[in-house]
Amino acid sequence: MVSWGVAGSADMPPGATRVEFTLTPTSSGTHLRLVHRDLPASQAPMHATGWKHFLDRLAVAATAAEPGPDPWDPASGL
Repeated sequence: MVSWGVAGSADMPPGATRVEFTLTPTSSGTHLRLVHRDLPASQAPMHATGWKHFLDRLAVAATAAEPGPDPWDPASGL
């Protein structure tokens, strides 16, 4: 578990939320369970979109494939 927040944020300052990662072995690899606790309702839609984006990229990388440049990264040039 890690604490999470954003410096300078009134809604979600550093340490305001907790992110719990649980890894469980399965017959085909590993199952990741991620729970973001104490997330303010105002932040939930944005974080749901973000977690999906990055977990989808992680799923690709977990197969040893290259997820490609991240379109959310300004440095990617996309």
